[in-house]
Formats: sequence, C-alpha cells, structure tokens
Amino acid sequence: MIGGTVLGVYPVFDWISDLFVEKKDYRGKHVIITGGGTGLGQALAVQFASFGANVTIISRDFKHLQETKELAADVVSGHVKYGTELPDCLINRPTPSENRSEVLCLPCDVTDFEALQKVIKEAVNHFGSPDLVITCAGLAWPRYITEASLEEYEKMMNLNYFGTVKTVKATLPYMLEKKSGQYLIVSSAFALMGSIGYSGYCASKYAVRGFAESLRMELKPHNISVQQFFPTNMDTPSYKEENKIKPIEAKKIDESAATVTAENASSVCLSGFLRGEMLIDNAYIEIGTIRNMASGVMPRNNPFREFLFLPIGFTVSAIVEEVFDETVAEARKECGKQPGQI
Repeated sequence: MIGGTVLGVYPVFDWISDLFVEKKDYRGKHVIITGGGTGLGQALAVQFASFGANVTIISRDFKHLQETKELAADVVSGHVKYGTELPDCLINRPTPSENRSEVLCLPCDVTDFEALQKVIKEAVNHFGSPDLVITCAGLAWPRYITEASLEEYEKMMNLNYFGTVKTVKATLPYMLEKKSGQYLIVSSAFALMGSIGYSGYCASKYAVRGFAESLRMELKPHNISVQQFFPTNMDTPSYKEENKIKPIEAKKIDESAATVTAENASSVCLSGFLRGEMLIDNAYIEIGTIRNMASGVMPRNNPFREFLFLPIGFTVSAIVEEVFDETVAEARKECGKQPGQI
C-alpha cells in the first residue's frame, strides 16, 4: 500500500517541478562516454545521439563500440525505437531528417592515463571541447573476502574509482578553458549500502560517490556541474558475468529486487539528469528513500518531497537490513552451511 502510494505521488511532484525546468538542447553538443560499448554506456550513447549530440564513446573493445555506433545510427534514422519517451518539456529532440549526430569510436583502457589523454585530445580535435562527460566504465567481482584476491580488489578500485578520476582529469582542462561543462558520474546503488559478496565493489563505488560529492563543490564556481546516478541491477553482459561467480546469498538477495534493462535505466537516468537532479536513482522505494537519507551535504532534488518521505526512509532502510540478513541466513541454511563455514 505504501509503495503504491509513493509511486503514485512521485510523478505529481515531477510534473510540478517540470513546470520550472529549462528545456535542454544537445544538438551539436559534444558528449563523451566511457564504457560506451555495452550496457548503460551504450544506452546513454544511443539516447544522446537521438538528441542530436555528437558522441564520443570509449571502451577497450572496438567491436562493442561499433555495435553501439550502428545501433545509434538505426535510432537516429528513425528505423529503431529506443528508450522510454521522455517528457517533451525536458528536451529539444530533432526529427530524424534534422538529426546531424555523429558517433566517434575510440578504443582505450581508461585506467591507462596517457592513452586516455591521447584519445580525449583526438575527440576534442574532432568535435571540440566536451560539453558533457559520462563515466560508465566499471566492473564487479562479487566474491567472499576469503576467496577474493587482493588483485581483484585492486582491479575494481583501479577501474571503478581511478578510471573515473582519470577520466575527469583528462577532460577537465577543456571544460575549465571554456568555463562550462557537465559531468554525469555513474556510481551504483551499492554506493549507498553494502551487500554480502560486494565488499570490494561497494568500497570502490563509495569512493566514487565521495569523489563526485567533493568535485561538485570544487567545480561549481567554474560553471561545471556534477551529477550522480545510482543504478540498481541491470540486465547487461557484465551482470551476466557477475552471476557466474556470485555467492549464493548475494544471488538470493538479487532475486528479491527487480533487474531492469540498460535501456530502461538510461531513460530514468536521463529524466533526472535533464531535471538537474544532483543524485539520481531508478528505484523510488528501495534506493530513492535510502539515497534520500544518505545525501549528506549534496543539494536535494526536491527538498519538500524528500522531507515528506524522510520517515519512509527510516522504515525502508530497517526493512532492507532485516530482509538482507534473513535472506543470507535462509540461503546458508539451504546450502547446509554452518557458522564459521564459507
């Protein structure tokens, strides 16, 4: 009952806030997306191409980049429908005949700073300074700490956190030079709460969250905004790989939560992004209320709405904690695991 009420009330608040939102126009703008070959990065690249933006996509696998470019071309031409329709008040979207979007594929490992600087320079030479940079590159190895190697922890921190930092360091000089720009930092719902088997991943995403919050304050005087997205489980190639090694307790917890497509997550992300929300999520109840409680000193998306739903956050966080613990206990019992046994 509470969930249905909240889901019914949220769109009303969005409708009211949309009356005061300035319509965005990305036609001819330069958008850089790391991790643009698959998953959320691919979905956002396709969406921004449909907005008329020139999109640079960066990933290690050139084949995946080409697949994204081809999908974007089909969507831009109007041959393929993609994503949920965004409110007309949020975006000026060109017609297929008007759209002059171009997608540039640049293979690169974002953990290699020198190589990353070179491809960013190439992108800038091609499209001009970036107007928006989206950091989607990341990975997760969900394992018990007793089974995970230090190398796995280091690789997650190196890509998820330092990959984000290096992307910002490589692109920021161009934004500072023109005194404007936007960053959309993709974090995770696990930057707001921990979960069994994800100690290395959660740590890297908590680091991303702290980095982005500090960065927002530092760059605001330079007319550069920093927004964050905390997605839940998405049905992507990397998520399928996670499931191959995920502890049984983590799998049971995942079964209790919805898994969405990257296409769906990108549309929700973009709705929040275009509204200017600093902290964006795609699960009003489970993540939204917890994110509301964990906002720290970040600007509130809608102060009145978040104050109104704050009591629900305490209830939801307590329920989630209890459900997680009970799910772990039941999963261990099903597997015949005893205390002290991994």
